[in-house]
Amino acid sequence: MTTVYIYPKMLSGKQAKSSTGPDWLGFGHKNLSTQLADKLRQYVAANSHHAINVAVADGSESPEALLRADAGLVLISPYLRGQFAITSLNIIYLSEAEYLLRQLPRIYRRIDQLDQSLGG
Repeated sequence: MTTVYIYPKMLSGKQAKSSTGPDWLGFGHKNLSTQLADKLRQYVAANSHHAINVAVADGSESPEALLRADAGLVLISPYLRGQFAITSLNIIYLSEAEYLLRQLPRIYRRIDQLDQSLGG
């Protein structure tokens, strides 16, 4: 089992109590990252990618640490572009259209490739 993490924010500040990166839409609304996770979970289930889990990272670990743990992919919010100096095939900086659920084919292809690499 491997995980696709959505990395919506980065904890910063003293004692990591503040965060960087807009994700909250207000009371009564799901966060953008939660909406994206729900959409990707639907895709994973519909395509029988049983070895793939989708989760939202809380920002307490770096994207690199998530990859070392169990992540197959880390999808980073477009609002965090420039916050990390990371180059990895398994770390994807989302476009704003992808993050706002308007265009997901590139992410779906990467999930399909990840499933194939896992023997699915």
